[in-house]
Amino acid sequence: MRIALLISIWLLSVAAIAAPGDVATLDRSTWPEKLGNPTLFDVASRAEILMFSSVLLTSESLDEPALAQRLGLRTINLESVNRVRQRMWQRLLTSYSFAQQSCDQDASFCFLVEDMPTLREQAARFQVSADSYYIKWAEPSRVFHSQYLDEQLRKAALFPQTSSEVDRFGDYERTGDGMHDRLFLLTFDSAANAVPDNTAWVTEYLRKSNMSGTFFVLGKDIQARLAEHSVSDLQATYSTQCIGVQGWEFRSHSHWQDWQ
Repeated sequence: MRIALLISIWLLSVAAIAAPGDVATLDRSTWPEKLGNPTLFDVASRAEILMFSSVLLTSESLDEPALAQRLGLRTINLESVNRVRQRMWQRLLTSYSFAQQSCDQDASFCFLVEDMPTLREQAARFQVSADSYYIKWAEPSRVFHSQYLDEQLRKAALFPQTSSEVDRFGDYERTGDGMHDRLFLLTFDSAANAVPDNTAWVTEYLRKSNMSGTFFVLGKDIQARLAEHSVSDLQATYSTQCIGVQGWEFRSHSHWQDWQ
């Protein structure tokens, strides 16, 4: 699954389990072209893939103590980190292979990539010249991908002691890896406890756009809604959408003696 645009719709502020500091975000207005057709989508995809590959390759030059320091951890699960890195590289190679199919229509960010060694070689060489049409995008993109990579590697470094979406416990867990190219799955976390609550606006927008998403909610937040609104109102809000349950509340088990 190839993602040229990382769409973050914030219904609330979520503190990531394993990501200190601000969550990585990117001002998409720095990209100079509208993605109005598949060819331009491919151009943006190739650019983002190469930029992420570049920062991923740079991170591999750090030894274990240096990586732990960069991630703000005393110790790290290096085996887990390397497993996640390997999976990232495979995704990048697969995605670039899809994205370079339109290079005969627009050669921007098109380089010879046939296998993993050539992808890593291009990642090591990748840079955007000062007079490039895309120069205003380059540095913000590099900063974003560096921050995002740190978020993912930190989660990997803590796995499995601290579980997260960065890795699976078994094949029975599903990710987006098996989805077709250019197919996106929209998910929204803990929407019900946002102030102001934008859930109704988002679900109405999705219905008008003939789209659906999965809204993950907490039990106590849904109960609070039911205290103020009827069941039919709640059903109307989530009409045609999917609901996922994250549990009753966000609370660390280490400080919750009666959680079982």
